[in-house]
Amino acid sequence: MANATSRPEAPVFRSTESCILYGLEATHGVPVTPSIYSDRVTKGRIYAHPNVQTRRHVGGRVDRRGGIIRAGMDGLDLEVQTPAFIRHAIRSVDGSVGGTWSASGRVPSLSILAGNAGADALLLWGAVIDSLDLSQEYSEDGEVLKASVTLLALGGDISGTTGFVGGALPDPVLFGWQSAVALTGPVTPPGGLRVREWKLGIKNNHKYMSYGDLQPASRGLGASDLVSLREAYELKAGEEEIELELSVEVPVIWNAALQDDFLAACYTPGTLAFAATYEQCGAAVDVLYVEAANLVAAPDQGFEYEYDAEGANGDPVHVYSFRAVKADPTLPSVRILAAAPV
Repeated sequence: MANATSRPEAPVFRSTESCILYGLEATHGVPVTPSIYSDRVTKGRIYAHPNVQTRRHVGGRVDRRGGIIRAGMDGLDLEVQTPAFIRHAIRSVDGSVGGTWSASGRVPSLSILAGNAGADALLLWGAVIDSLDLSQEYSEDGEVLKASVTLLALGGDISGTTGFVGGALPDPVLFGWQSAVALTGPVTPPGGLRVREWKLGIKNNHKYMSYGDLQPASRGLGASDLVSLREAYELKAGEEEIELELSVEVPVIWNAALQDDFLAACYTPGTLAFAATYEQCGAAVDVLYVEAANLVAAPDQGFEYEYDAEGANGDPVHVYSFRAVKADPTLPSVRILAAAPV
């Protein structure tokens, strides 16, 4: 029996902490050199697929007429460290970060480098955050603030990425015990409401619009690229959707009248406002502030009630869960800042 041929020796790259690099594009779709580290990445799928178009004729003849690149990232899960990257999910009049919000505004345009060092890295340009989900659980073992992101891009390429080295921000992640939550709208029993978990979702509902011609050299592509591919040169944001899911607990012994308010048929808490302020390692300077307003209880849910639950100290509590959605689509609903407003 012949000896089996051993596979060539090659280094194995295993990343326990990785990130993406990004840079803000001055012009949508014209790439810049990504140089800013994102939060820590725990999972994600990055892709650049040609969607080849065909033109069919009588007799079964098929002509290839090029295609459209579909590029982006799905299921990008982050452990949040700063507000820097996730702020790019908020639209503004001119597409700037932290600019004046507008219902018809644009989401900031990014160039993104992701993957491992060398040929495994992929460069995206014209990338925008299509959806962002922030979630926090206040459990005994101290969960971190997590984000799940979906990005759409105009195009992608693996050339020019050999200098990329995976890494992560040096800052620690943000834990639940580092935050203070404020909630207004629901009836508040004596002693207040304690938030057990919350999830805030933003959907920008982008669509590919107005397909362009062949990819120009300004996209960072070389002569060896397939000239039959073209890209969508515009990603248009649709109506912004905001959703807030909350679970709160109250003591078993509380005012009977207030309990009647919660358990009344068809009860809704009216207009809701929510804010979470994070301090890094107990420092006096706030490092992340998330605010949601212009919300009303979703008409298809309202409140849900759970019996026989335990609070953080093991005492029995009542748990109420509800979902709120954007009230007025012409007004802003979410702010993500580097510090709580004074």
